[in-house]
Amino acid sequence: MSAFLSSVHGIDYALSSWLLGLIVFYFLIVTAGGIAAQDLLADFPKRLRVLSILTFISSAVWMLLSAEDMTETWAPTELWNAMAMTSFGHLWCTRLVVLFILILLGARLSRSRAGSLALVALGLAIPLLSVLSGHAGSQTDHLILRISTDWIHALAVGVWSGGLWMLYVWLGQRLRETGFNPNLSHLVVTRFSHFAMASTALIIITGLLTAWLNGVPLLSPWTSLYGRLILLKILFFGAAMLAAAVNQFIHIGNWRTENELECVTYVRREVRLEFVLLIVVFAVVGFLTRTGLPGEM
Repeated sequence: MSAFLSSVHGIDYALSSWLLGLIVFYFLIVTAGGIAAQDLLADFPKRLRVLSILTFISSAVWMLLSAEDMTETWAPTELWNAMAMTSFGHLWCTRLVVLFILILLGARLSRSRAGSLALVALGLAIPLLSVLSGHAGSQTDHLILRISTDWIHALAVGVWSGGLWMLYVWLGQRLRETGFNPNLSHLVVTRFSHFAMASTALIIITGLLTAWLNGVPLLSPWTSLYGRLILLKILFFGAAMLAAAVNQFIHIGNWRTENELECVTYVRREVRLEFVLLIVVFAVVGFLTRTGLPGEM
């Protein structure tokens, strides 16, 4: 059951991260190419609704499984008490309400500037609710530092991983549409690279700080299961960073107007590799959440 719970949490964490990345990419990254670039994602409302539905389902399943894990029974009354009488239940129900709002109103909100700001705010709230119900929210020391660090970490993961997925989709659309300004893709890829570099820097800083706050010896992290899982996470994160470096220092560096489509093809290939590696990272995170901290073991 524990492995199944960890897998469900990894899926939920991935979906919620991609949901945030989808929103940030559409409103803050692809806009570097103007209306023409945004038009290549004309199906954004549909993608937003589908991903919100999937995240809602995964979050609901995770909440029910966690309630059963706490009560050790599937009795409806006990499950209801676990969801209605605990801070975990309150936070997760609030998360489901936020996701339900995105399902119902996401497409309508995306049509206006005020609505887009509301969408971004809702996207930022989802990882915060997860952080408050996780390891960070359950500690008594350095509570504000733990919560803010974990939240920033989750935001950076969402912007990078969800942005990678949307960049892959957008570049695929760009390859199918040839009647655009040849500089269009360079503008979008460059804007994303700035967000990606900032996000990965924040992931590294907040990841190290979180590990230290959670009692993982930075010079010998392998002494606990929690630390060994972090090392595995770092391994695949580092591999994804290598793929990102190929894009940043080779493909983008060699970008020319006359070879735009060739560069788009190369960049899209490395983006796909980055994304696959990050899926493994999400799987590891699912198990991290269900693993006791070093001091608790």
